[in-house]
Amino acid sequence: MRIATLTLCALVAASHSLATPVFKITEVYTGLSGPDGTPDWIEVTNFGDMDGDTSVLWYDDESEDVASGAQLTSFMLSPGESAVFLVTGDVTATSVDEFRDIWGPVAKVGTGPGGGGLSQNGDQATILLGDGTVVDRFAFGGGAGAATFEDPTGTDSIVVSTLGLNGAYESAPFFNDNIIPVDPFLVTLVGSPGAIPEPGALALLVAGFATAGIRRRG
Repeated sequence: MRIATLTLCALVAASHSLATPVFKITEVYTGLSGPDGTPDWIEVTNFGDMDGDTSVLWYDDESEDVASGAQLTSFMLSPGESAVFLVTGDVTATSVDEFRDIWGPVAKVGTGPGGGGLSQNGDQATILLGDGTVVDRFAFGGGAGAATFEDPTGTDSIVVSTLGLNGAYESAPFFNDNIIPVDPFLVTLVGSPGAIPEPGALALLVAGFATAGIRRRG
């Protein structure tokens, strides 16, 4: 009985030692030809099994360099919760409000202004720790058009957002005279900023991390 009790205690202790936030990039917006509506942005989701503060993260593009990147706004993300960060250098004091005007009342919208914009022809978004350790990479090709790229399960299964799938919806219209060069010059986007992953998918991923340990894409 004592051996069984000790084994159980060891298992409990091991499970607690694995408790950690696991941050992953789950969506990116790379802008359009002409007016973009908002600066480029990334969505970060916590796939871990404890709360985590996003201010431990820096954003950069494919150069993966903290020195040229930018620290993300501090949000405490619960397991399964997401936040959006506007990441290009043209972020202003009104950018967050303008984002919500287009995408609606997304709860947690912050900034990480620096690290380079995201190319519509293919690029990489990266989140890093302050010491330069890469936490996650999100590499994508071109061809999203007026939609975002998403990886809602955090498993490198990157696709173009499709209306009605994985919580993707249509944004409010905004002015762009390149995409639709005819009056009234209004376009909409498709994406799912701030959407929380399906509980079942999240539970499976958390279980996988607990079994394999924390995997950083390096």
